[in-house]
Amino acid sequence: MKKIEINELEPGFLSIDLVLDNDDIISVNIEKTEKGYYWSYGLYLKNWIEFKLKEKKFLSKKSKNYSFSKESIQKINDLFYEVVRQLKYHPSYRLKVMNMLDDEIRKVWDVV
Repeated sequence: MKKIEINELEPGFLSIDLVLDNDDIISVNIEKTEKGYYWSYGLYLKNWIEFKLKEKKFLSKKSKNYSFSKESIQKINDLFYEVVRQLKYHPSYRLKVMNMLDDEIRKVWDVV
């Protein structure tokens, strides 16, 4: 499995990407807002597809252009979990990110 790439694009904004063999990208972004930290999730398959996290499952937001099989959804979830796992054990970002966790992503963090 490839390693995640972490970029601090600007103060208060982290982009965490896992580039797959076929140049598809699993992406997790963390943005600091007035209310705390906002986590967003995406998958690049020639176009960006937004995902949401609900009850430890990454689900595609309503999209007319994409429907995924159960097998594909499981594979995508495994990849998002891999991003979180690598982030959790990253020597430079583990402690920085721990205080940025929201309630939903903390459930995933605790499992990996």
